[in-house]
Parts: sequence; C-alpha cells; structure tokens
Amino acid sequence: MKHRIRNIAGGVLLFSLMHAAGAADAPNGKALFEKHCTACHGTEVFTRPNHKMQSLAMLNTQVQRCERPAGADWTDAQVSAVVNYINDNFYKFKK
Repeated sequence: MKHRIRNIAGGVLLFSLMHAAGAADAPNGKALFEKHCTACHGTEVFTRPNHKMQSLAMLNTQVQRCERPAGADWTDAQVSAVVNYINDNFYKFKK
C-alpha cells in the first residue's frame, strides 16, 4: 500500500511539473503580435466598423497569411497564440 501511494504521489508531482513547464514554454501571443504585426498596422484594423473578419477560422487564416510579410516564421502554437490574443482582446469570437 505504501508503494502504491508513493507511486500515485510521484505521478501527480511529475504531471504538475510537466504542466508548469508547458505553461512556461507557451508562446506569448501579445509579445509576438507587438513584435511582428504592429510593423504593418495597429489595432485599429480590428475595431474599424468595416472589418471583414467574421469568424475565428477567418482570423486564423488571416494571421497565417500575414505571418511571412511580417517577418515571422511561427510554429502552429505561435500562430494560435497570436490568434487567441487578437480574438480575446478584439473580436471575441466563440471558441
């Protein structure tokens, strides 16, 4: 019984450490946005009355389309972080 409790406790500890490390490694959408996207435009493109963005899928496509001209070569996780940052702060599409 002692070994079983120790194994469970060890597993919980390992999971917690892995989760914390993953969070620390998660890309920062705001920082990526500020470094790359603002070289071409400010946030006014998200708040103008005639914006064309209609969904989270469209936003994801647009971020991918803009990444190369902005001088970025992002991973999928980084693209998602930027999309989430823009959506959470401006569009607020359902996830």
